[in-house]
Formats: sequence, C-alpha cells, structure tokens
Amino acid sequence: MGSLGRGSDAALRALLGGTFDPVTRGHLAAARAVRDALGCSVELIPNRQSPLKGRPGDDHHRLAMLALACRDQSGIDVNPVELSLPQPSYTVRTLAHLARENVDTLVFCLGTDALATIERWHAYPQLIELAGIVVLSRPGFELPAPPNAWRGRLATLDEFKQSPKGRWTHLPFAAVDSASSRVRHARANGGDWQTWVTESVADYIKEHGLYE
Repeated sequence: MGSLGRGSDAALRALLGGTFDPVTRGHLAAARAVRDALGCSVELIPNRQSPLKGRPGDDHHRLAMLALACRDQSGIDVNPVELSLPQPSYTVRTLAHLARENVDTLVFCLGTDALATIERWHAYPQLIELAGIVVLSRPGFELPAPPNAWRGRLATLDEFKQSPKGRWTHLPFAAVDSASSRVRHARANGGDWQTWVTESVADYIKEHGLYE
C-alpha cells in the first residue's frame, strides 16, 4: 500500500475537535465509540476560534470542564494544542503541526453534519492526506456524499484500521443528541440541562455561574 500503510512503529492517534463549550455526554459518547472501534486513544482538542463559528467561551473554563469530563474516561484525554496555534483554528494547520511532532498515524474524527459542509473548510482536500478520516453518525443527519477529493477512498472499518492514512470510513453509533448549544440555551432559560453533561461538569458550571 506504500504511503497508505501505518508502519510497524506507528500507533493510531485519534483526534476529535470542537468548541466543547461545554463538553457534553454526546462528545464523550463519540470519543468512546472511536476508542472502542479503532482500539486507540482519543484526544479532545478544543478550538480557540473556528472560522465557521462564533468565538467560544473562556479557554480556562472549557479546559477545566474537559479535564473533569475525561477524568474517569479510560483512553480519552485533552490536548490543548489549538489554543497555542495561530488563529483562526484551521484543522489542516493543526494536523500538519501534530504530524511534524510525532510518528503516530493521525486519525481525525468529524460528524456527518461537518462532512456536509467540509468544502467550506480551509484547504479541506489536504485533510485526508494528513490523516485518516472517521465520519461519525449524528442525530438527524444522513451520511452526505463525500467531497471529490475523497472519492474512491472509502474503506471498511477493518481496512481503515490497517491502513488509515489517505482513506476515510463511516462509523455509525448510537449518538447522544446533546449539543453544547442546547446546554447553553437550556441553562440560560431555566430548562433541564444537567442530564446532557457529566455530574462533575454540571457542578463546575453551577459553581462558576456559566451560561446564565
């Protein structure tokens, strides 16, 4: 397979980016699904400034909530790399930075909602050259057609695990519909929001008066 191969000394390293404002049970469910399917660790990477979204909340609070949420999640960690990179947070820049840092084979995870708008992402054709891509099912979104740059690169999960770089695969799972925006809206309007986050994150939000 040439450059598509992982190499005997390379380990898979899965990355799941987002604003995590706040991190929800849905984010954790997605990370666990990737961890279990690929048999590798997963890093949650908070964005500082997505070019397609508004400015998220305070970095300190988002990192603290991520640390609390991941504390009891085996194989799931926080990587704040994007918070120190030039802004806005371009995924292709983050992947290139991480690829230079280590020999691990990178796997970038995104939802079907993100795939539907992938052609709006900065230098999106380069993403699949830097990392294998896992597309996760999300509630209410069908699997859209891939961009032209990904045509002919769809792999089964077993094929992907053996040789992920330059390929993409679809990972359906019982997604938990608990978007961060729903948590913020419910919290601000007196609705039920605590079931969408872990108990530790709920306590942190209340202690610091976030999203009121």
